[in-house]
Amino acid sequence: KKNDLLENNNFLSIDLIKESIIILAAELTIVLNSNIDVIMVGFYLDNYQTGVYALANRGALFIAFIIGAIAIIKGSYIARLHSKGKFLEMQSLVTFVTRIMAFIALCFFLIYFFYGEDFLKYFGSDYIHSKTALLILSFSQLFNAATGAVGLILIIMGYSKHVTATLFIVLLLNIALNIYLIPNYHVIGAAIATAISIIIWNIILAIIVVKKIHIDPTIFGILKYND
Repeated sequence: KKNDLLENNNFLSIDLIKESIIILAAELTIVLNSNIDVIMVGFYLDNYQTGVYALANRGALFIAFIIGAIAIIKGSYIARLHSKGKFLEMQSLVTFVTRIMAFIALCFFLIYFFYGEDFLKYFGSDYIHSKTALLILSFSQLFNAATGAVGLILIIMGYSKHVTATLFIVLLLNIALNIYLIPNYHVIGAAIATAISIIIWNIILAIIVVKKIHIDPTIFGILKYND
C-alpha cells in the first residue's frame, strides 16, 4: 500500500509538472502575442513610429489588464460551481462577469474614441498620430472582453493544451500578418495584424469552451437559457 501511494504521488507530481509546463507555455505565448507587434514595428520602422505604436499598444493593453484582473477573480468560483455540477449557475456567473468586462472595455473604447487626442497629447503632440492604431487595438480588446475569459475557463477546466496550441498557431499568424502589413501600412498595419490575431484566438477558444464545457462564455450566453 505504501508503494502504491508513492507511485500515485509520483504520477500526480509528473502530471502537475506537465500541466505547469503547458500553462507556462501558454503564458509565454500570450506575452509574445502582446509584444511581437512592437518588436516588429521596431524592426521595420523608425524610432518615431515605434514610439507612436508602443503608446497605442500600451493603451490597449491597459484595457486587457483591467478585464484580466476581473476574470481571475471569478476563476475560483467557476471551478467550484463546475465541481458541484451547477452548470446553470456557472453559466449565469460567466455571463454576468463577461458583461461587466465588456462594459468596462466599451467605456475605455469610447473614451479613447472621443478623447483619444487629449489623452495622447499628454505624452506629446507627436503622439496624436497613434490614435487610429489605439482605436483598432482597443476594439480588439473590446471583442476580447465580449467573448469572455475563454482562456482562463479552459485552463481551469483542464484544457490548457487547447489554449497553448491555439495561442501558438495565432502567434505564427500574427507574425505573418505583421511581416506583410507593417511594410505596407506601417503602424496601422501592425495594429490590424494584432487585432485580427486577438479576435481569431478568442473565436477559436470560445468555440472550444462551448464544445468541451457546454457553456456560452460570451455576453450573449444567458440568452441560451431564456429561450
